[in-house]
Amino acid sequence: REDTLMTSKEWITPDIFFKRCSVAFGKFHLDVASDENNAKCDLYLTEEDNALSINWSKYLCDRHIYDKHIWCNPPYHKLISWVSKSIEEAERGCTVVMLLPWGRWAKWHELIVRHAEMVRVVGRIQFELDGRTPSNAPSCNILAIIRPKIEGFRFPTGFTNSEIDAK
Repeated sequence: REDTLMTSKEWITPDIFFKRCSVAFGKFHLDVASDENNAKCDLYLTEEDNALSINWSKYLCDRHIYDKHIWCNPPYHKLISWVSKSIEEAERGCTVVMLLPWGRWAKWHELIVRHAEMVRVVGRIQFELDGRTPSNAPSCNILAIIRPKIEGFRFPTGFTNSEIDAK
């Protein structure tokens, strides 16, 4: 079943897609949902680090990184927690780009649409799983870009007709 497949923590974002996101949204400094085998940034947080309990902004500032761009391809079984945490970190000055599944409506959709620019991923991302690329990706995806507030300026939220190619 799709639900079972998507709960795997082993889905790896393909490098070509991550590079495209880096060009579109800026260099990422921290991958907050990874491990030593799938990290997309030099700095990364693992399950053992418990990223949901760490202040990501402080983590970067402690390492003298003040342009705080964060990559987040979270485990799909705790999405409401990851979405809430990403919104919290944007309030601390971080730009968080989340790669999320899109399909059946869920409670976290209502939250993310109010706080993020939603970028449609055109086509299916060819994630890696257990060292191979399955013939069909398990779901459609979106990128949610959650930005810090800037006085006197409002970033777009919701779907904005922005698109990024999956391949």
